[in-house]
Amino acid sequence: MTSAVQRGEPALAQGVLSPFSTTETDAVRYVAITAGGLSLLGSIFIAYCFLSFRKQLAKVYLARLVFFMAVANAPGSTCWGMGVVSIMISFEDGNKVSSSLLPAASSFPPPGTQVCSVAGPLLFYSYISTIFWIMAIATENAW
Repeated sequence: MTSAVQRGEPALAQGVLSPFSTTETDAVRYVAITAGGLSLLGSIFIAYCFLSFRKQLAKVYLARLVFFMAVANAPGSTCWGMGVVSIMISFEDGNKVSSSLLPAASSFPPPGTQVCSVAGPLLFYSYISTIFWIMAIATENAW
């Protein structure tokens, strides 16, 4: 049996073998989903508490900054979970990842990457905005 590279096909066309065992891959997936879920629950909890006690907390500038940081972090947590779940769905033949979620050298944008096209910019926005909100909170708290 010849490999995809020997036949002249892109290596990603046949899928990418994971260096981890099935058990390790499952553990990483569950940890990633749990982390994304806990982050989303934390953001929702902060938003709920702020909105529940908004008369008292709206006067506190740091509380508003934390609320806005939680709002900025929520899309990132959602997209993180979407990305992990879409990779879980695309697993085929044990440890093979479908190449539809990975960029191929022969086509740009790669076919079947609707999840990545939406989640990528949202993740970027969420991570960068969270960093800036943390910097704003740190500088406001220091002065």
